[in-house]
Amino acid sequence: MSPVVAQPGWRSRSVRSAMVDGQTILHGEGLTVPGVYTMSTPQDPAPRPALALNMARTESDLTADSAGSGDGDAGRQRIW
Repeated sequence: MSPVVAQPGWRSRSVRSAMVDGQTILHGEGLTVPGVYTMSTPQDPAPRPALALNMARTESDLTADSAGSGDGDAGRQRIW
């Protein structure tokens, strides 16, 4: 039996699995609801956090901004 991945709100999503170099790789397609997805398996039925999905590009924007530029992003620091 395959692992069960649930999107925020507990709606289960189908995943497909493949063996690559002796490890199980899971592929989840069509994940569109932002939030933390959980995964459970027959051996461990308790839902555990598996991945987080951020749909808004600004949540993943790592570009630097100078303080006081007037665009509302003052205070972010350059990380590289």
